[in-house]
Amino acid sequence: MLDTAAASDRAAATAGGQDLSTMTSDELLRERAELDADEALASQVAPANEGWLDEIGAQRWAIQRRLLDLGWRKGSSE
Repeated sequence: MLDTAAASDRAAATAGGQDLSTMTSDELLRERAELDADEALASQVAPANEGWLDEIGAQRWAIQRRLLDLGWRKGSSE
């Protein structure tokens, strides 16, 4: 059985295999847009992809936290 807590921790630390702490605001915003597209695709075939949706959600929150750490606000630029 998949350890969902461990999967969420891994998702929170990385996005697309890249460490969030090394990404710029622009990179984080692009990654978030890709997650939105992934979520739309996964939602079309849910509930078969509930685990994927959970991972996407965890990555989205991690990206948002990192953007806030960088001082990003909606409508602002780096």
